[in-house]
Amino acid sequence: MENQFQNQEFYIYDQYIAYLRSIKHDPQEKLEKHRIIPRHQNGTYTESNVVLCSFKHHTLAHFYRYLSFKQKGDLIAYTFMCCQTEEGRLLMACYAGQIGGKMTNKKNKVNKAFFYSVEWQKNLVTKMVESEI
Repeated sequence: MENQFQNQEFYIYDQYIAYLRSIKHDPQEKLEKHRIIPRHQNGTYTESNVVLCSFKHHTLAHFYRYLSFKQKGDLIAYTFMCCQTEEGRLLMACYAGQIGGKMTNKKNKVNKAFFYSVEWQKNLVTKMVESEI
């Protein structure tokens, strides 16, 4: 019975990738590129190695990959992503140029969103002050 469980664990990642590929996304949804074979295994952003997914699904993909292959790089990716919010990740990516890059930055500036929003900046300062107390 234990051996059967281990086999299921191994295939959970493949099953999850198949599920991600089957999802029909809303055109307005913010998507990320998940490398099926990750960077720490020399995976690239080629079409055959990428699946588009939401931030939540991207985080789960790293978790399932860790369960399947027990590689430290997968655990690090999952842990790193668990400590972020979707908003924080998008903001970070905007400036790092990885997910939305310059186009997202321009869009946020026009829409006065995230960093360009006075309200967002006030909330950030409030959170920072409260965390100091």
